[in-house]
Amino acid sequence: VTPMPEPIAAVRWLEATRGPLGDGVVVVYDLGARTRDVSVVRTGAEPVLLGRPIASEDVCGGHLDHLVTTHLLDTVRDDVPDFDPFAAPMTAALAELRTRSRAAKEQLSTDTETVVAIDLPGVRRDVRLVRDEFEELARGPLQASTALVHEALRGAGVEPSDVGRVLLTGGGGAIPLVAELLSAVIPRLPAGAD
Repeated sequence: VTPMPEPIAAVRWLEATRGPLGDGVVVVYDLGARTRDVSVVRTGAEPVLLGRPIASEDVCGGHLDHLVTTHLLDTVRDDVPDFDPFAAPMTAALAELRTRSRAAKEQLSTDTETVVAIDLPGVRRDVRLVRDEFEELARGPLQASTALVHEALRGAGVEPSDVGRVLLTGGGGAIPLVAELLSAVIPRLPAGAD
């Protein structure tokens, strides 16, 4: 077993599944539950990190889950008498709603709509959530997160036009909006990010 940095391991996985990448540059954009990391890797016989990876906790999967939870709560808040998020029954119900919100976000990565069961003290309702609604919630934070890509490229001494691929990792990497926004930053990307 040879320990290696996560972005290098991700690029090695890409080579193992897609074949040799040759000499080039890959941006590894990792949108995980707690952090977002952006790294620049030179591919070839021995992949190597260029510059330093940039990490941030301001936009991550947990942040997007919170946006979905808040949106869903807003749809039923007027129906909940005396909404007290610290009351014991409400606390447990909100924890379950957060879990369902995360599942809905993940489902919207592949489906265009989902239904979320809201079960709070005093209200039970199924709420339909469509991908466009989620993307409206997430667009601002994700758009702002592209600044990290620019920062990582500057730190690596790489121009956006030199990037041949973007590898999206982490659970949030499956969100179609992420690939859309990154294609505006790195216009030479082949159709669809890996």
